[in-house]
Amino acid sequence: MSDDYIPSQIILDYYANPVNYGPLVSFDVKVVGKNKNCSDVVSIYLKLSKDLVIKKISFKHSGCVISKAGMCVLTELVKNKSLKEISSFDEKIIVKNLGGVLQTRTRCAFLGLNLLKVITKDVLKKKIIFPKTYVLEV
Repeated sequence: MSDDYIPSQIILDYYANPVNYGPLVSFDVKVVGKNKNCSDVVSIYLKLSKDLVIKKISFKHSGCVISKAGMCVLTELVKNKSLKEISSFDEKIIVKNLGGVLQTRTRCAFLGLNLLKVITKDVLKKKIIFPKTYVLEV
């Protein structure tokens, strides 16, 4: 990909018609996070089963087209997955499902996954009292 990169049609479609968008009324975990040196900000809402499987996930977003589309893909990929499974997700799956992303913009596409990986470690190693809100910068 070159500097004259134009986002894929997949990215543009997700941006115009996001899936799993908007806050959950009832959630166990909320993650508010942003990219360092960037204006992308997301809030991720998770409803978990007792065995820490994501039963519902949604998000709110402020930022670029790639981070919003990346969040849409992420919400589709992680639903009905355990937090333990998410900790081993490869970031490349996000890029593949977006139809490609300029190398300098991958941090935008990976924002949601990076945030989930950070909180997953915390939730798995501690007894968390829900609901829990995290505020992070990755």
